[in-house]
Amino acid sequence: LIANKEASQAINFLFGADDGADVISQLTFATSSRDSERADRIVFNEESTNHYAGADVSSSGEDVIIKFSDSNDYLTVKDAVDNSFVVVNNDKTLISKVAKDTITYDGFTNYYLATGENAALNVTSSGAIAVDLSAQFYNTNTTFVGVSVIDASTLTGSTTLVGNNNANTLKAGSLGGVLYGNSFNADDLLVGGSGADTFWYSSGAGNDTIENYSSDSDVVYLSGIKEAQVKDKIASVKVVSGNVVVTMTNKQTLTIKGTTDVKFLLQGSLDKNRSRSDLQTAITNKKTTVGSSADLVYDYDLAYDSDYWAVGGGNDELLDGDNTFWSADVADDYLVMDDSANKNLTNDINTGDVNYSMLGGDTLYNFHTGNNEG
Repeated sequence: LIANKEASQAINFLFGADDGADVISQLTFATSSRDSERADRIVFNEESTNHYAGADVSSSGEDVIIKFSDSNDYLTVKDAVDNSFVVVNNDKTLISKVAKDTITYDGFTNYYLATGENAALNVTSSGAIAVDLSAQFYNTNTTFVGVSVIDASTLTGSTTLVGNNNANTLKAGSLGGVLYGNSFNADDLLVGGSGADTFWYSSGAGNDTIENYSSDSDVVYLSGIKEAQVKDKIASVKVVSGNVVVTMTNKQTLTIKGTTDVKFLLQGSLDKNRSRSDLQTAITNKKTTVGSSADLVYDYDLAYDSDYWAVGGGNDELLDGDNTFWSADVADDYLVMDDSANKNLTNDINTGDVNYSMLGGDTLYNFHTGNNEG
C-alpha cells in the first residue's frame, strides 16, 4: 500500500483480521497536534477483536511492525521508527511513536512505545517541559510503554520529570526543575542539571541515588515526612565516603553523591531548609536528659538504634556501649551538650580512662558554641 504524498487530505489505511502481511509506505506522519488532522491514518477494522495497544509492536531498522497475537497477520509501516503516526482503533484515535532504545519526546504524541530494554525518552525541545511516565500528575492522557529513562540533559528550559514503577533514570534540563522517581521498591537515579533542582524522595520509594547535586542551589524534598514524623520515618542521616546517606526506618536509603552539604525540605514546611545536622538532631529514638550534678551515663541497650543524649551541667562522664566489649548497641549516637561554661563534657572526654570517646559516626554537639566537638 503506497500513500499519495501529493494528496490534499488524509488517507485511511484499513487493516483487520485475515488481511495477511501488508506493508504501508510513504505514510504522511504527524509533526504537531494540529498537523495530526492532515496525517494519514491506520484504521483497524471495527469488527476485529484486536487492539493496537495490545498488539505485539516491534521495530526492524527504520520500520515499525504491528502483529496481533491471535493471528499470523501483521502490518509493516515503512520508515515509521521515531515518527508520529495516527492510529484509529475502536473509535479511539492515538498519535503513536515507536522506537527501540531512544524515543524522542515531542509534546503532542500521546502513545510512546519503546521496544528496547531500559529505553530512553529523549527530551530536546526548549521551554518548560513536564514529563510523567506514570501519567499520575502530568501527561494524564499520554501513555509511555517500555520507557525507563528520561533524558532532558540537553534541554534549554526547566523540567518536571516523574518516573513510574520501573527503576528510572531522570536527567534534568539546564534551567532547573523537579525530579521524582515515583517508584516503590525500585532504585531510581536522579541527575541534576545546571539550574536549581528539587529532588523528591518518599519513604518506601526504594534505594534512590542523586547525582550532580549543587549545594548552592539544589534541595531534597522528603515527601510524606512532616516535622513531627522525622524520628519515626528516618533512622539516620550521615556522611559515608563523602556522600550523604539518609537511611529510612524501613532500611531503604537515599544517597546524595559528591557532597556533604545538603538542604532538605519537609512536607508542610516548605519555607524552611533543614541541614543534615538538623535532621539528625530530630531523630530522637531515645532522648535522655542528664541533670546538673555529676553523672556517669551508660549507653547500653539491646536496640540497634541511634540514641540522643542531652547533657547538662556537672562533670559528666559518657560511656557509650559502642566502645565496650559487652555492649550490643552498634548504632551511631548523637550526644548534645548544653553547657554555658563550655567545659564540662569536653574536659570529661579528655581525661580519664573510661570517659566517652568518639567512635564511628557518633556526633558530639555543643549547643552553646554551635560546633561539633568530636
